[in-house]
Amino acid sequence: MSVTDVGRTALAPPPLEEAGPVNALLTDLGLGTLRHERAGSYAGRNDNWFGPTSTGAAVFVKRMNGRDVSRRIARMTAFDRAFTAAREHLALSWDTPRLLGLRPAQGLAAFALLEGAESLADLAPEGVLPVDLCRRTGRALAEVHMLPWPDAPQTPEDAPVAPVMRFLDFLSEKTWQTSSAAELELWSLLQHDAALADGLRALPRGGGSGLVPCHGDLRLDQFLLHEDRLHLTDWEEFRP
Repeated sequence: MSVTDVGRTALAPPPLEEAGPVNALLTDLGLGTLRHERAGSYAGRNDNWFGPTSTGAAVFVKRMNGRDVSRRIARMTAFDRAFTAAREHLALSWDTPRLLGLRPAQGLAAFALLEGAESLADLAPEGVLPVDLCRRTGRALAEVHMLPWPDAPQTPEDAPVAPVMRFLDFLSEKTWQTSSAAELELWSLLQHDAALADGLRALPRGGGSGLVPCHGDLRLDQFLLHEDRLHLTDWEEFRP
């Protein structure tokens, strides 16, 4: 089966008959069930489904896998609380897909679907974005760092990770061998950006700087442009 969603690469979804809790969650939320003949899936590490339901709602459902699902869901809900609180007092320049409901035991999260949204990765296949979009992306990230932090870190895994300063000059052989392609690309960018590297080296001398929230797993494909408004997605690694 082939599925097309304007603006983003879509795939055939995992069989819904193998994921009964997906429709059970949607039914509990009063949204009906996914119309399988019109459902699709996006590429990613998690199983996911998108499309219209029997009630006409447009939804995106993600099933998280792995041993750390409960922690990832806790971070996602921490972000949802922080974002909701921020919108009461701030006019944010960006948005995020609305969280409709969760089934933590099954690792399921349902969101409102942004139909026709385009990811910045698709808009910048060579890694180059228009200047205006770069400014908007930078402003959005600055506003993320200004979000109220709803909870203190609960586990050692939630504690902030300081950059290894010597890696700004070179990577150890072990680090090079065990890093992902994305991590190697990040270190390459840092090592070739003298101003940013100098700023990171100065952090330990700052003393008074406090913790601020961060996305924690940022990539261009997590920025979506929908009706000319920027949306930031995938908050499973949200932390200070």
